[in-house]
Amino acid sequence: MISGIYPEEKKLVLDNYTISQFRACPRKLYHRTIERLIPGATDMWSQEEVVEPPIPDYLLWGIAHHKGQDQLWMSGNLQEAQNAFEEAFDPIPESSHYTVERGRNLIEAYANRWSFELNNLDTVQCEIKFQTNLGTIEHFPAKSDNFGRHVAEKWTLDVGGVIDKLYTRTDNTDHFYLCDHKTSSWESESLLPTQKLSNQFGGYVYGTQQILKKLDSNASCESLEADILYLNARSSTPKFYRVEVNFNEEKLNEWKAGILQTGRMILDCFYNEVWPMYGKEPCAAWNKTCEFFGICDASIAYRDTVKTANYIESAWDIDKR
Repeated sequence: MISGIYPEEKKLVLDNYTISQFRACPRKLYHRTIERLIPGATDMWSQEEVVEPPIPDYLLWGIAHHKGQDQLWMSGNLQEAQNAFEEAFDPIPESSHYTVERGRNLIEAYANRWSFELNNLDTVQCEIKFQTNLGTIEHFPAKSDNFGRHVAEKWTLDVGGVIDKLYTRTDNTDHFYLCDHKTSSWESESLLPTQKLSNQFGGYVYGTQQILKKLDSNASCESLEADILYLNARSSTPKFYRVEVNFNEEKLNEWKAGILQTGRMILDCFYNEVWPMYGKEPCAAWNKTCEFFGICDASIAYRDTVKTANYIESAWDIDKR
């Protein structure tokens, strides 16, 4: 599934990543999702694209940890889970913080902390990709038809994503639960409560409900466990938290209305060819500037040159995760 705007089909395809981009700064969605740009150098003489930048250490470590978690949930075997982490953690970076030993110890600490919950799992599935129709958006273009009327154009809106875990519990095999792993280096009183308003989780619950309907199943799903790992760079001792997030019909309908409205706003930018640059706050996070800062900072006449020199095309494709 490649998120984007498809005028020929009158279809808008979104996932949590693209929705978050737009809500942070519409220009982010334009450069990443519409133009499909990522930072990367291009050989100005041959015009051949250089290989994409290597995966950052923290991201490689996180991907490997995720693979270890999948194996732990599926098999319940700690040794197999640790081996899965080590196999995915390649190439091993030269880092004193992200190491194989730390990864193996972390998975063991997780298994010990949640041993009761892991021993009561049933029907576990990992990395479930979905794409489903959310509804129809009516957009009224500024231009009129031959009779001077402003006729609405109808667009379909699809949402999709990848669900970390889908499972039942041994004490209730008719109710499905979801689990999403999160890692945080920031601990505060709002770490857990704010998970309950996650748009990402609403999409996961909605997508799972559509999957169950297609299976003609009587099983239900309206619960998700936010499974949070807190890691402090100054401490070798991790902390594990969990909070259950529930989406009843009322809450899910509110989520759905919000996504449809975001879709309308995206189409409005698309038709008017204006992608606002919010500036300042969205331009920096964690002591780094936005990856598209160089484009926005350049003069309008020079921006295409900046794109050619410093960016390459790479579509955001969920199916390649």
